[in-house]
Amino acid sequence: MDYNKYTIKAQDAVNEAANIANGEDHNEIKSEHLLLALLKQEDGLIQPLVERIGVPINTLIDKTQKLVDENVKVTGENVQLHLSSNAGKVLAKAEKEANALKDQYVSTEHIFLSL
Repeated sequence: MDYNKYTIKAQDAVNEAANIANGEDHNEIKSEHLLLALLKQEDGLIQPLVERIGVPINTLIDKTQKLVDENVKVTGENVQLHLSSNAGKVLAKAEKEANALKDQYVSTEHIFLSL
């Protein structure tokens, strides 16, 4: 994952996914953390996109939050937060999508499409 090839919004979404995972005492950033970060991102393109296809954004956020809540909580001093293999595959696929579309940077739309 070349973080420098991510748009600011995409970087913010990955960082927010880490914040969500950390705040929930999870030791992995999973795809549901990424999705929740994208859905909650203000001034992003994902909320209007979801609403445009007729899905109530708050309903999708609530359902995604339930998925996040199902993750095992891990506490302790030596807990290391890392990217799950599935989330890593999502981000790798997002990079491939950006390349296939001949986009210079990976954006939130590429991540959302990969999810």
